[in-house]
Amino acid sequence: MESLDIIYLLALVGGTILLITMLGYLQKLILSELEIVLCKEDNPRKYLQMLDSKRMEFLFRKGSLLLLRLNGCLVMEDEREIQNIITDAETVKMRQSEKLLLHQKLLNYFLMNQNREQATHSYQVIIKLLEKEKDEKLKEILEDTRLLYGVYVDKDTGLIPKLLLLSKKQSGKKRGITDYRLAKLYWYTGNEKKAMEHLKNAKENLDGTEWSDLIRQAMEQPEILEQR
Repeated sequence: MESLDIIYLLALVGGTILLITMLGYLQKLILSELEIVLCKEDNPRKYLQMLDSKRMEFLFRKGSLLLLRLNGCLVMEDEREIQNIITDAETVKMRQSEKLLLHQKLLNYFLMNQNREQATHSYQVIIKLLEKEKDEKLKEILEDTRLLYGVYVDKDTGLIPKLLLLSKKQSGKKRGITDYRLAKLYWYTGNEKKAMEHLKNAKENLDGTEWSDLIRQAMEQPEILEQR
């Protein structure tokens, strides 16, 4: 290979690396701006307007953009647009990690809104994606998904002993979520005293999180546990 060819190749490789580095930097910068608008400013309309641009199409994969759109629509609880995203996801080529995250978000949304049919669809997609995985973190996600479905859809009070053991191994937000699930299961059994006990435990670990309002509402009106 001639020296000019080597120089050209090195320049090409260097330029590609620089471009990838700049692209990654821009993505992080924009994601940070989007998070501020959606979470701190609580302005999902502005957030979605920011996503609707050619610049975003250039910087992000279609699968990533779908996930970002979904975040805004979930905050707005825009059912029509959420359904549009589900339809788009059927035709967009998505990485497994993107598809998994999409259906995790949809599963939580549909469970909270008592849409059993669509919750079950997302649940089945997640199971299919993960049931043969060997990675410990993915196996943990699979187990948590099964627990979530067992609590919200099957209302399986037989899970109480398992969740009690699990909560002893947990701390912080994870323990708070497990306590909330226990509160729901005890409510299903008619044991309001135990349900309130676990709601109080959940409050200690979930204060200041996105769960705060739900915990407060459930403590004031425990019958919410039947639905949410």
